[in-house]
Amino acid sequence: MAARSHIFGIPMPRLLSGGVVVQMTVTSSVLIVSACVLLSVIFVRRQLAEMRHSLESRGRAIAEFLARESELGVLSGDVNALNKLASGALAQADVVYARFFDRDLRLLASVGGTSAAPAALSLGAMETSILQGAATEAIWEAGAAIMTIESPRRREELGFPPENDNAAGAADPNAGKPSRQQVGFVAVGMALGPYFEQRRIAVLTAAAFSAAITLLAALSAVLLTWGPLRALASAAELAEERGRVAELKSHFVTMASHEFRTPLAVILSCADVLRRYANRMNVEQQQHRLLKIQAAVRQMTDLLEDVLSIGRAGAGKLRCNPEPVELEALCREIIADLAIQQTHAVHLSVGEVGEHIFLDRKLVRQILRNLLTNAIKYSPEGGQVAIDVTRHDGALRFRVADHGIGIPSDDLAHLFEPFHRAGNVGKIPGHGLGLPITQGAVKAHGGTIAVESEVGRGTTFVVELPCGAPADVGQCATA
Repeated sequence: MAARSHIFGIPMPRLLSGGVVVQMTVTSSVLIVSACVLLSVIFVRRQLAEMRHSLESRGRAIAEFLARESELGVLSGDVNALNKLASGALAQADVVYARFFDRDLRLLASVGGTSAAPAALSLGAMETSILQGAATEAIWEAGAAIMTIESPRRREELGFPPENDNAAGAADPNAGKPSRQQVGFVAVGMALGPYFEQRRIAVLTAAAFSAAITLLAALSAVLLTWGPLRALASAAELAEERGRVAELKSHFVTMASHEFRTPLAVILSCADVLRRYANRMNVEQQQHRLLKIQAAVRQMTDLLEDVLSIGRAGAGKLRCNPEPVELEALCREIIADLAIQQTHAVHLSVGEVGEHIFLDRKLVRQILRNLLTNAIKYSPEGGQVAIDVTRHDGALRFRVADHGIGIPSDDLAHLFEPFHRAGNVGKIPGHGLGLPITQGAVKAHGGTIAVESEVGRGTTFVVELPCGAPADVGQCATA
């Protein structure tokens, strides 16, 4: 059954990358924060409207109270009575001044305020001056008309002569009914500082609430996303690993079909010749075919051994068993096994490495054999290959250098990947397993490997391996 490439219309790579989870979490968090901010704005606007309405109602109530109480004082011109009323109004914390005017708006009495006081603001100007530098000194003025009832009795109480209104009373059907007339005006200055302070506190409280909600939403998003993202990351890594394994299998099948075809063809050809013409061949000719068959079998065996080594290294089953070794003798033995003296000059240099050298003979042989084989393979015939062995800070350093074709910089990052070969190898035979096997053996020995290369000038590999007693080496490491 083919794997599903989409889930709910979402591409699998995008889902596995965690992008959808992050996007959905961020979107939901943004919606939550936006809703909370909107509610905060609505709440603040409503609260500010109530505060403004309260201020207006309070100012008008004080002004209307003073207007009622100052009626007699305005009509009689009693300034002392008006001043007492104004002083009583100033006892309120937010009242700045109180002023009384007659019907012609001439000032009769004024308590509070100074000539340097700022001009009173209208309600519209009050809104635009919020949180400005002079907001705490701003004043809003509430006013009320001073009314009185015009009647003969009122005039008599005030000591005014009665008016002759007989003719008017006969002609006016409303004559005799009391009427209210404006006899003055009272203005009360209300300090806006407390109002602005309350408004600032309300805005800051809403902002702090929104910031807290935003922080909680962000933390919730992180907590809610962390688990799914880790699961998706694990799934993505598993999918990537499966893809890599599938790619390795494909490479192996391709490589095996190519690498096994030649030796199998040699074996088949030599066996067929021996079967057909063995009685016509001398012993030397027969031995030559048999040696070719043995070489082909050895070639296939080496390839299978390389593949098994890659498998053991990948599964962590490549073990290191240090034992005392004679280092120079081991290196010369490896060089002799490769039989490379016929076409290439190999220079071996072993410095003062001291005694008590403990190494895994099999791993060291594998490391040096692969590095020397590559140095020979990718160097021109008759070229020089150098292997230098020194001891530094309790570790053995193997330096294998050649003057061959070099490795392109783009291939250095993939040099230790199975089946990878540099782009400039051309028709030079190889299957891309030597260096991955070498790296696995170095890691199993608890060492490091580094490479420097320049195209056309050669390549140098430097391997460092711990070489103390087994207890000091820590029994090496598992790849």
